[in-house]
Amino acid sequence: MQLALDPTTRVDCPRCHQVVTPLRPWRHWKTVRMAYFGGLGLALLGAPVILADGFVLIPTLMLYMVAIGPINTLAGQRAVCSRCSCVLE
Repeated sequence: MQLALDPTTRVDCPRCHQVVTPLRPWRHWKTVRMAYFGGLGLALLGAPVILADGFVLIPTLMLYMVAIGPINTLAGQRAVCSRCSCVLE
């Protein structure tokens, strides 16, 4: 999810040598990442219940743990040029 800044914020792009409006990722991805780890901590507290129901909750927890990959990717994105997609910062 890329969001453009307000039209008054302009940056010089080193690749296309033009003044452009940068596209920045959604600023709350790092908050979502911390909430993910909070949910993982809650799952740790519920470990006895999760282990008792191994057929449903353990595969569900495995799917939950796989979700950190895309969240880390989205949280680590940097601002890019709106014309040539060059990383600006």
